[in-house]
Amino acid sequence: MSAKKCILVLLPILLSFLFLSVQPLLAQQVNLQKKISGSFNNVSLDYALRKIASQANVKFSYNPDLIPIAKRVTFHYSRQTIQDVLKQILNDPSVAYREMGNQIVLFRPDDAVAKTEATKIISPDKVVPPTKKNPDTVFVYRSDTLTYLKRDTVYTTNTVLRTDTVRLVDTVFIEKHKTQEAGQNFKNPFENNSLKRQKFFENNGFFTGIYFETLPGQIKFEKTDNPGYYSLMKQAVSSGCSNYAFGVFAGYDYYKVGAYTGLGLLRSNEHFEYSFSKETGGFYKTDTVETYYTLTNSDTTWYYLTDSSWIQKETNQVDYKNLNTYTYLDIPLNLKFRFYQSGSFSLYALAGMNAQILLNSNALFIDPKGSLEASWIDKGKLSTVLLSWNAGLGTSIRLGNSMGIIVETTYRRQLTNQNTELPVKKTVSMFTVKAGVYMNF
Repeated sequence: MSAKKCILVLLPILLSFLFLSVQPLLAQQVNLQKKISGSFNNVSLDYALRKIASQANVKFSYNPDLIPIAKRVTFHYSRQTIQDVLKQILNDPSVAYREMGNQIVLFRPDDAVAKTEATKIISPDKVVPPTKKNPDTVFVYRSDTLTYLKRDTVYTTNTVLRTDTVRLVDTVFIEKHKTQEAGQNFKNPFENNSLKRQKFFENNGFFTGIYFETLPGQIKFEKTDNPGYYSLMKQAVSSGCSNYAFGVFAGYDYYKVGAYTGLGLLRSNEHFEYSFSKETGGFYKTDTVETYYTLTNSDTTWYYLTDSSWIQKETNQVDYKNLNTYTYLDIPLNLKFRFYQSGSFSLYALAGMNAQILLNSNALFIDPKGSLEASWIDKGKLSTVLLSWNAGLGTSIRLGNSMGIIVETTYRRQLTNQNTELPVKKTVSMFTVKAGVYMNF
């Protein structure tokens, strides 16, 4: 076989091998070369790494015992690579970087690790000896034999030796035993900068935010000792009502349970429509039916027979239409239980009480004294405080390190009568939908 034919046969094989060999090398530094912009002002190294990860859509993996994540960092960067930013904020040439998929692993070479681990003290009288991890070496050997015809045999051996050192770091938390002094019976389960402590504060702690709530409901009248007035009010006031509220809330979450309260402004609207006929004026009309007279000597006495009837003068149709409104200061107190929880999403059940303090009213009511007139209701005829219970479901979605949104739907029912001096009992039941934005502290 000629040399030209050998080259044509071997060229595709060599090109494929070179492509497979070079491709991993080209992909090794993709994430570290991403350019980002931002700034830090006296924040922890842990917070800075999380912000960089969020900007570049990557993940950092490191041993918190080897990386000083509590160190304070102040730095401004504009369109710099992740590798350059890491060099500036770490300021430690002994820290190396390695990309593994979408993760950037921060580690120290073995000599630096050995020096660091040699100084770790488990107890006052015991020192952890330095450890040396053996590299993992991968050997790749390939032999290709190509045979053409019976007499011409071309034997080609391509020997490729690759050595790749992979260092795997497993984070192991070693409990530090210390001799307790007299009176020291409490042990803090969350050591500073531990992953357990970080995980706790990701899903727990104080939170506060703002909310908007819509509360469509149904009005219920109950009969009392005046059934006629009950019928008039039930016909005059529509059974449905529209309500909305907005305000602020604050609370605390601890693992699966939590509690929150708030302060909001609630407005309740209902339609009042009432009409009746009213007669005004009128007079009596007298008609002479028959006349006669009598004679006594020379005197004549006349007599008249008359008939009188009531003539109606005017009849008026009286109509009342108004959007009755009530304004309350709404104070909720709710407990919640998280039955599903992931890194950025949770579902919870909630139940609690609401107190509504009357601020203002602009409403009509029918006079219960029998005049059939309608007039503006006085605040003295309404309950100053309304109590109600509620129960429902909610969800919380994290949008970042310290922000998120909540959506809740509940059923709320009043326990107290809205009318205190009217001969009819009035309560409201509502289905509520609440949406809010919150921040963690």
